[in-house]
Amino acid sequence: MKSLNDKQLESILADTAGLRQALRVECRRAEAWECLRAKAKIRKPSSAWRAALRVAAVMLPLVFAALFFTQRGAATNTIMLASTSAADTFALPDGSTVVLGEGSRLAFANGNEGRQARLEGIGLFMVSRDEARPFTVEAGEAEVRVLGTTFTVEHWPGEERVRTRVRQGHVAVEAGGEMVSLLAGEEAMLSDGKLVKMTSAAEVKSIGSRSMTFRSASLIQVIEELKTCYHGELRGVVMACSEDSVLITTSFSDQTLESVVEELNMHFDKKLTLRNGYLTISD
Repeated sequence: MKSLNDKQLESILADTAGLRQALRVECRRAEAWECLRAKAKIRKPSSAWRAALRVAAVMLPLVFAALFFTQRGAATNTIMLASTSAADTFALPDGSTVVLGEGSRLAFANGNEGRQARLEGIGLFMVSRDEARPFTVEAGEAEVRVLGTTFTVEHWPGEERVRTRVRQGHVAVEAGGEMVSLLAGEEAMLSDGKLVKMTSAAEVKSIGSRSMTFRSASLIQVIEELKTCYHGELRGVVMACSEDSVLITTSFSDQTLESVVEELNMHFDKKLTLRNGYLTISD
């Protein structure tokens, strides 16, 4: 079977998002119908019929996904994965393994000439080495290429930020015509259209964990780690000051975001204020 190209992989995820939107529209229509039914005193549908509707709502996306793959002749070598817990581990057909964080999705095509993945969310990849078939992960505007190594990639829908960190081996990251080469202990950040390489100053226990260890970390590096560990809870960061020159070495063990911010206020010469999920940093 012919593997999917990049545009087709992106289309898979886009179509899936579209299906969810369609289901939300149908739910709103159902709510409107229920309101109209009450006002017009229309008899409720039978319990069996309501149960059938609930089953259809669950099965419809799966049916459309199956049709999507079949129409492209890729049902046998393309898979879609989604995580529903803090960290779900999946075995890929090429012998690699991926751990996806909660709410993350991956489309993976296992082709003869290469292995292609498209990520939304955060994933830890443990790639089986195959020099004849490179392993490529697309995330936002960045592309990560490896032959066999262990690394994490993070990119959430609606955000430009793409973060790649290497635990073992060698990784190449390309974005906007720029390319950086990373080794173990290094990371690359794509933000504001710039691809920046740096040494990792933080160590996180695992995907989905909020246990963090910082070694000579700047305020910016700490904030980036908070964005990763508290994604969804930390809704935004406002930098209303210049960068702090202080470097900290400390650890946090599954603490609340509020307690972490409270402690950071004692480390840095800045004022950190958390309100309604937004973190403001000022002088």
